[in-house]
Amino acid sequence: MHTIQLLRGPAAGNKPTALAAVEAIGQRVSDGREPETLRIYRPAPTVCFAPRDVRATGYHAARRAARTSVFATFERRSGGHAMAVHEQTIVVDWLIPDPAPRARIHERFTEAAALLIEALDSLGVDARLGAVAGEFCPGPYSVNARGRSKLVGLAQRLHPGAACVSAVLIAHGDERIRGVLLPVYRALALPWNPETVGSVAAEVSSVTVDQTEEAIVAAFARQHRLIPASLDADAPGSRRS
Repeated sequence: MHTIQLLRGPAAGNKPTALAAVEAIGQRVSDGREPETLRIYRPAPTVCFAPRDVRATGYHAARRAARTSVFATFERRSGGHAMAVHEQTIVVDWLIPDPAPRARIHERFTEAAALLIEALDSLGVDARLGAVAGEFCPGPYSVNARGRSKLVGLAQRLHPGAACVSAVLIAHGDERIRGVLLPVYRALALPWNPETVGSVAAEVSSVTVDQTEEAIVAAFARQHRLIPASLDADAPGSRRS
């Protein structure tokens, strides 16, 4: 069991730039200015576009569609396709020092997915690893419910001396994800079945967003020693609490 710095952001109210802060923190972890870090927060309503979306003919129409739905837009650096987040989704960024980060891509994906499945199982969700046919931003390390609906999407970003595994878990508000992604995916001409969007609440209606976040923290805490810290207001790093 090793130590991980735990950063927990404000529930909602975050500006979309909070999504970009992971790049700065990742650089600090890569440089040795920050230790291994687990960052968990709930973002403002945002549609995150992948590089291939930005190059698509329908990208500008897709951005307009997102903004019409009162979602901000953000261009992320990891792969996949467009995804949406809001105050009832939970973003988990796991920033791991590694002098050769490319060598352990699959191991990091597998470990992160297993911890999130453990968290969801503890809430009574039948969580499984793997993509659901027709899901948004498809990937082999998606986490689904009952093999029918996507609950978690995972991506990974590499730095020269670190890696960041990022996950977005839909706790509540799956209908908001469907509503904003419908015109976005239509504009991008991407295949997608809206019925594959799930949420923890759709599986176990009594589970709250707070309980879901606590289950994630508990799953990591069973495997690692978590040290609470706070995000520095003056710099993109952190400080111990």
